Amino acid sequence: MEIGAVVLLFPTIANWFSTLGYHEQSRAYADSVATFDQQQLDRMIDQARKYNRQLSNGPLRDPYILNERGQAEDMRDRIPEYERQLDFGEGLPMAWVDIPSVNTALPIFHGTADQTLERGAGHLHGSALPVGGESSHSVITAHSGLTTAKLF
Repeated sequence: MEIGAVVLLFPTIANWFSTLGYHEQSRAYADSVATFDQQQLDRMIDQARKYNRQLSNGPLRDPYILNERGQAEDMRDRIPEYERQLDFGEGLPMAWVDIPSVNTALPIFHGTADQTLERGAGHLHGSALPVGGESSHSVITAHSGLTTAKLF
């Protein structure tokens, strides 16, 4: 009987713990952002917009295929520059998404690796950073079926 109850309650309990973790991440993120003055934040956003302007136009492409000149171009070479953008501190998200209509608030981290998506939403490297702007298209991804968390 107890095993059945544990199996039935596991998703609810796991979601409760992940929500607590997201609240703690949100607090740490807000505390970190509060340490920056407005000029630093403006400069960070300007740098992110500059980074976005340097991205190639057109659709996103597989980072392992040939470029327009037929040459192999490994996008992984650009990861260090990418990870310096919107860096609020070690282990902290680059941004936060809040969708009140579905009662969802998630941290957005650099990249889309499995370990990233287990912590929250991920930003797809190669798409525009989530700072807005004309013709700016950010790709944010998250799991919908993690056993340990309810994301969407």
